[in-house]
Amino acid sequence: MSFDLFTCCTGADDAKYIHPCACPTTSLQFQAEHIDGVLCGRNEFYNAANNVYHSSPPKRYLTKTNTYNQTITCSNWCPTTVFSRSVYSNSTISYTFDSNGNCINPPFTILEVYSNLSRDDCDGAETTRYDPHDELGDNFAQSTTFSSTSFNSPYNCTFGVTGSNVGTITTTLSNEDTEQAVIARKTPINISENSSLYSTRTTGYTFVYRTCAYTINCSNLIVGFDYKVTPTIRKRTAIHGAFDRINYGTFEDVEVTPYTFTATATTETIDDNGNPIDVDLVQGYQYEVTGATIEKV
Repeated sequence: MSFDLFTCCTGADDAKYIHPCACPTTSLQFQAEHIDGVLCGRNEFYNAANNVYHSSPPKRYLTKTNTYNQTITCSNWCPTTVFSRSVYSNSTISYTFDSNGNCINPPFTILEVYSNLSRDDCDGAETTRYDPHDELGDNFAQSTTFSSTSFNSPYNCTFGVTGSNVGTITTTLSNEDTEQAVIARKTPINISENSSLYSTRTTGYTFVYRTCAYTINCSNLIVGFDYKVTPTIRKRTAIHGAFDRINYGTFEDVEVTPYTFTATATTETIDDNGNPIDVDLVQGYQYEVTGATIEKV
């Protein structure tokens, strides 16, 4: 079998190549950094009875502010008797983070409770104790960030006497956590991956954020020849659905501008001014680099 002087390999364009045994080739090197992101904090309130629904995508808040005021009054108790509750410490509590950016739950708000040693003892002596108090829940939500209830109800004072039990309780959420804040505080892990990925949240609080960059190494070049290198890239949608799973769409090709150069050596590295070339990163998509073609021009 004879070779034409311009034939490089099976199926090659005779007009493009000059050497029968050394087609130009490309190889790719990838660098990727991956974050499994989770929003930190208290879920926004949900109370369908008050037409309070989660946002889309849902939100979390890092700070909770609690108020609690309650006073019980009974006419058959000594005038000096006190029985009440109010916020004593940690009325505003916040979620914090460990050195890896993971969420740490806050402590409870503490209530200071005042009462007499004996409600029939009129010496006015009081005791104080401290009780943990959690937030007011979703059942009393007035909005996605505010839950409130007030009460003014009868109180059984014993001996057939009815008194009053009056008070208000509220919880306010503030300081929304965001995906960008998660990305900023988390340390990414280096992985071997040829794609970027930034999933879109729907009903959950988790997402994936992965950057990717690549370098193209060209070999078997002929000095003085002009070459065109075209990365082959495709993309698909990436939506975080139920059960913390990513639902992917169908891949479609991405139009890419080729790189052109004149060979000054038998090898050439294609990068971004000495740095790897960033793969597009768009929320809701995965971009995958599958290879690169090279041809003489």
